[in-house]
Amino acid sequence: MCLAAGVASSHFEAMRCVLLHELLFVLLNEREKGPPEGTYLTALPDQYSMKYFIRLLLLFIISPFRKKVKPLAPCVTPFRVWPNDIDLFGHMNNGVYLTIMDLARTDMLIRSRMMGGVISRKWYPVVAAEAIRFKRSLKPFTRYEIETEVVCWDHRAFYIVQTFTQGDNFIAKAVVEARFLSTSGRKIPAADLIELAGHKEASPPMPEWIANWQSAQPAMSDVKYIEE
Repeated sequence: MCLAAGVASSHFEAMRCVLLHELLFVLLNEREKGPPEGTYLTALPDQYSMKYFIRLLLLFIISPFRKKVKPLAPCVTPFRVWPNDIDLFGHMNNGVYLTIMDLARTDMLIRSRMMGGVISRKWYPVVAAEAIRFKRSLKPFTRYEIETEVVCWDHRAFYIVQTFTQGDNFIAKAVVEARFLSTSGRKIPAADLIELAGHKEASPPMPEWIANWQSAQPAMSDVKYIEE
């Protein structure tokens, strides 16, 4: 399919072609077996159902034509509430918010032109922790936006705030601790991503509320604490 479209005009286009090929491989041929070993899609979680694979595919087609954003700068991504996002109470299910946040972060990587470098190095993002606070609900077929912003980082992780809005209305806000791994399992230092982004400055100070959230995480990882 990529060959039929001709040779890509840039390194980024070539990487996008590779990823589209892998997505189509999963969608059309090997859904039950999963993606081939050593590919970017090996990192995709099993809970990604077909409807989100399709959204991800569309994202890779549409995002390159959206307004570019600077690496690590805020990125606003538009979405719409579809029927398969809705729960029995007639609004977007709370679990869907986290999946849509994944798509918004992917949009940020594409529009900042970092995705090509990430794929070529066989890196992929993972979520180490996340939390979300809801204010209002989202109704079927309504439009909304997510602003994704890298607020700060340390030696191993990026702390990303994602805000859902609908016009002037605040819907929800989430914080995500995101890291990168290689397909070989190696942990990628945040400094390597900063270098890829061409960013020269140090991380901004971590906001107090994020520091408090981050410091509370070890207790959630303590098995004895959870059992008690």
